[in-house]
Amino acid sequence: MSADLLTRFITAVESIAESLSAAKASKVSVPVTPPTKSESTDDKKAAAEKAAADKKAAADKAAAEKAAAEKKAAADKAAATSGGKGAAATAPAGSTKAPGGKRSLDDIRAMVRKVATTEGLGKQDAINVLEEEGGVKTVAELKPENYDAVYEACEAAIANVGKAGGDAVDDLM
Repeated sequence: MSADLLTRFITAVESIAESLSAAKASKVSVPVTPPTKSESTDDKKAAAEKAAADKKAAADKAAAEKAAAEKKAAADKAAATSGGKGAAATAPAGSTKAPGGKRSLDDIRAMVRKVATTEGLGKQDAINVLEEEGGVKTVAELKPENYDAVYEACEAAIANVGKAGGDAVDDLM
């Protein structure tokens, strides 16, 4: 070995030993890089490639964060337009009844489904009943105090199907 190479090797070993004893004292992991006199072209090229990769990773991370923020903003906007009532998040239990009410949410669901599937009526008729009697478009958004009114309106719509005088839902309104 040449004297210069041997000196660099000893300096590197001493530097590593100092870093390790400092790390043991503070109980923190410290990366050790031996000192070098000059970088070769390969080292410079590798450093440039690493910097470019780090920059790309940071840009990808920023793009992912931006996409997530846009998705969250869109979801917040959708929740705001629907009055902040997401059907799955705010639907009461199926056995929920209004104080003093006769019908549960499960009863209302069954009756609205019956209107939607009755020949001569349909989904739009069921939605119309919900809008007129409950002020909502889905059963999940319906307030317990409106359960009985919606149920009775559905019964009347089914009873009036096919009778002379027009649409059964219009007769309810």
